[in-house]
Amino acid sequence: LGQEGTAKAIIVAMEVLGIPVIKVSRVASGDAISYEEIPSIISEIGLIVNTTPLGMFPNIDSSPPLPYAALNEQHFLYDAVYNPLETLFLKKGIAARVGGTHTGIDMLIGQADKAWEIWKS
Repeated sequence: LGQEGTAKAIIVAMEVLGIPVIKVSRVASGDAISYEEIPSIISEIGLIVNTTPLGMFPNIDSSPPLPYAALNEQHFLYDAVYNPLETLFLKKGIAARVGGTHTGIDMLIGQADKAWEIWKS
């Protein structure tokens, strides 16, 4: 979910790992579907990665417009947002009893580690 820098980096990593990617944006384009198209393919999706700022402090009451009622244990949610750690996106996934959730804190720590490595060189 999303089309900016974080999304692009995660897409590259997933493609390197051989994981098929479906890009989602507010507006469908040549290489992305819209949120409105998700319900028709939700049963084919296993991992949903949120790279949008939806749910990030101070707008903690927002979340991507997904069919949360259709989520189940086959779905795993990853949120690149790390403030707050448990976003509304993840809370809705937990309520739907998804297979697992993951916060963006490891991404934040990884970025900090790399910045420190570059800075001290």
